[in-house]
Amino acid sequence: MWVGICGELGADLALTETFLSIGIDELPVSPRAVLPLRRKVLETDVSKVREKVLADLMSDENAI
Repeated sequence: MWVGICGELGADLALTETFLSIGIDELPVSPRAVLPLRRKVLETDVSKVREKVLADLMSDENAI
């Protein structure tokens, strides 16, 4: 299943690692956001952040 995040949320660099870790396929962004987002994607080692992000998501779910 293809999953994308559109709009300004896709350009939020604070969420890039989370989006990549959970398997988001596409982050369409405005032209001014392309280079910073590309840099963040290239710098992110998904295998290293995936466990942390998924653990954070699970702990938030348990808190509800």
